[in-house]
Amino acid sequence: DGAQMIKAQSLLLGVNPDNVNGKVKYNTPESIKVVEGLVKMRNEYKVVPKGVTSFQHGDVADFFLSGNVAMVIEPTYLYARAKSSSIANDFAVALQPVAYEGGPRTQIQHWNGWALSVYSKNKTAGLVYMDLYRSLPGQTNEFAVENNEVYLKKAYDQPASKLVGYNNVLAQITDTVEDFFKGQGQVYKTVISEFQKALLGSKTAKQAMDDAQKQIDKIMGY
Repeated sequence: DGAQMIKAQSLLLGVNPDNVNGKVKYNTPESIKVVEGLVKMRNEYKVVPKGVTSFQHGDVADFFLSGNVAMVIEPTYLYARAKSSSIANDFAVALQPVAYEGGPRTQIQHWNGWALSVYSKNKTAGLVYMDLYRSLPGQTNEFAVENNEVYLKKAYDQPASKLVGYNNVLAQITDTVEDFFKGQGQVYKTVISEFQKALLGSKTAKQAMDDAQKQIDKIMGY
């Protein structure tokens, strides 16, 4: 999540660190500026307890519900919790804010994949289920009933989906492009490790991202 946070905010500044002229590059001036801002949030504005460099989703949700943070990127189950909390009439779903007036809007979205085990004794049933899950009725239920984001754009146009308050926002997720590349896991682990060093003050944001980039260059074979 740390690497994706840097990526998301870099995108708002007009740079995709996963694809800078065809290369993975996390030490651009824009990405360094993002890290500097996140370090300042922790160390100057004290938005998290001393010693903490990361939170799990559940922790972030609790901070939002208790009024300790004003905006979070969270799974859909948070909406149901918020509706039954003290902020029930005082929260909304929104796109990520722009970094500057007229700047790009962006969000990062992932999905859970389905696969059929080679050891399954019920392959036919499994294949039928996956076909159903990917169908228009299946994807509509996944969003309208389960409140999970889906990638079948027509699902957001269905009457049941339009009853979901944040339908218009999530309907835009298929207009974006996600980057995948070999070595991505190693790259993100490297970025997170160096990012945490910047958060703890053992390195400046530039030093941390420069050191991360040296490792990234080796991982990617540049």
